[in-house]
This record gives sequence, C-alpha cells and structure tokens, in this order.
Amino acid sequence: MTVTTELTEGGGFDYTHEITLTETQGAQANISRIAFASFVGDQYYAETDWLDDADMWVGGAARVSPSGTLRSRPLVITDPDPQEYADNVKVLVRYTSTSDSTERDLLISADAGPMPMPPPGTVLTLTGAVRDSSSKATVRDVRVEITSGPGKGKNTKTDRNGKYTLTGAGAGTVTLKASKSGYEPVTETMLLLAAKTKNFTLTKTSSSSSAPTFISSAGAGTPRRFHVEIR
Repeated sequence: MTVTTELTEGGGFDYTHEITLTETQGAQANISRIAFASFVGDQYYAETDWLDDADMWVGGAARVSPSGTLRSRPLVITDPDPQEYADNVKVLVRYTSTSDSTERDLLISADAGPMPMPPPGTVLTLTGAVRDSSSKATVRDVRVEITSGPGKGKNTKTDRNGKYTLTGAGAGTVTLKASKSGYEPVTETMLLLAAKTKNFTLTKTSSSSSAPTFISSAGAGTPRRFHVEIR
C-alpha cells in the first residue's frame, strides 16, 4: 500500500491510498470489505466505516484470482481538521478464501509520508473572539500576539465587539497569547496550515474580581457599609 498526502483548500488533509493485494495460497480470495485507521505515531487517531464497493477495485470485481494480483483505484480519505496529521495508516482487509470458505482478516500498513506544507512565504490570517469566562461577554482591547513560530511578534487587539483579525502568520507551528490587564493570560500552540478561527476565554485575576467593602464615616450612628464590585 502507498499513501500520499495533500492539503485541502480548507487546510485539512487528503490521504490517497493505493492498495495492491497478491494471493499466495493458490486459491481465489474474495474481498468482502476494508476499513482504514489513521495513527499519529502509535496513537490511534481516526477510522472509517467498512467500505465494500466493488468499483473501488480495478476491474470492478473484489476478488483475487489464484496467485493473482488485485489493485485498488486511488481511494481518498479526507480529514478536514488541519490541527492533527496522521503519519501512518493501517488497512484491515476482510476476505474469504475459496479453499475453505473461512473469513479472515489481513492487516496492512504504510507511512503517510511527510506532512505537506503551503508554499514558502504563504501569509495566513487568524480571526476570532475573546470572552470573559464568567459573564461570557466579549472582551475588548485584548492583545492577541504570536509569541513563537512563523510570524512571531505579529499582534493585534480585539475591537469593541471583542473580535480580532491577525494577519501575518506563517505556515507551521505557532504559539498565540491573549492577554489584558486584569485577566490571566492564555497561550495556545497549534499547527497552522490555512486561515483559521481561534477563540479565547479569559479569566479575571483575583484582584480584578475582588469586591471590597468600604465603611462610611459620614453621619452619626452605626457606620454604613457599601459593597462595591469593580468590573
């Protein structure tokens, strides 16, 4: 099996598989179905449903003649998520041999090859919104900055609606930081291969969310207490 990988227009991945099966026992093998599983290193990532369309095989027949060879047409599996790249694939082939009618499973695997990247010099744009973790309201004037990776130093601030647009990021692994006085800063590292929407949630620092009580000295009698919350 060979696997080639290309970027989709949306920044995900197209994995194109071509499978070759050779019969070695001298009996016809009938392929009932196959399934793909993707891995990142040794970690399971995703899988497909069983595929059983005979037209996915060259010749339109899902069978291998005795000592013969069967090849698949290019089989494309699309993953729209640009944040994780499957670097190896396993295919489970379920078949029945005419020698004893026993259903068997054959597991084959192949590397997915190097991760494809956009052309050098590609400039990407990040957009998103920043919200308060407690009130869920958007937060204005939050600084959003690329602190490492392609486009390091590029920054912007959220507008009156709590939204931002950051242009100048490059393709690759970048770390974003969202920060504003009175809030705990948030950083996140991601693989950036296409324009992306990235939202943040900020939590107020303990000092900014405190609610001090003041004692009034005006007037006679029992002092009055005022509860003041600063937002």
